[in-house]
Amino acid sequence: MAYLQKQGLGRSGYAANKDRENLAAAWKWGGKYLDNFPQVLNPFPAVEKLKEERSPRCVPPENDFWRVVEISAKQDRTMLPALFYPGAGRGEIFRLKREDIDFLNNRVRPGTRKTRDGSMRYDWSPLAGELKASVLDWKERRPHKAPWVFTAQEDTPNPHSRPGEPYRVRAQFMRPLCGRAGVKPFGYHPGPASSRQHSI
Repeated sequence: MAYLQKQGLGRSGYAANKDRENLAAAWKWGGKYLDNFPQVLNPFPAVEKLKEERSPRCVPPENDFWRVVEISAKQDRTMLPALFYPGAGRGEIFRLKREDIDFLNNRVRPGTRKTRDGSMRYDWSPLAGELKASVLDWKERRPHKAPWVFTAQEDTPNPHSRPGEPYRVRAQFMRPLCGRAGVKPFGYHPGPASSRQHSI
């Protein structure tokens, strides 16, 4: 409790509650897999959650999103629309493989682990014409012929992924792009899925 309260004061209630969630999961994992782990009640869920004050996510005008795409180069110019059109999350796009895009039938299937047991689930979505053309172009020009559609590149170094490997984490890359485009910074998701469906 003392640790979580300290995190709540120094960071935020939301951050402290995420720590509480992760610590509870770690304790549960330890009880399942580690020899001689204390077989007692998991203490972390017993600590009450801290109050959270979360700011609403910035949803930019669609024109701002396309301004960022226009000033992007190479892989990012394709990866950003890939996030936009299917309404996929960044993890789903980072995991996207060549067999997940059906060019013949104009469809794409980002895989998600947002299932009850954490297993992968694939749902086909329409493949927008603009995205299809962009992915086909990048497929011919990409320097790493890896199974994944998007990988870390030499000119965009990433401490969590080596060139040719899929991104695991790619934080803060949107902020400089937004600055160059002259728009208010926003994250990976340009807007709710309902607004994106209109653009397909």
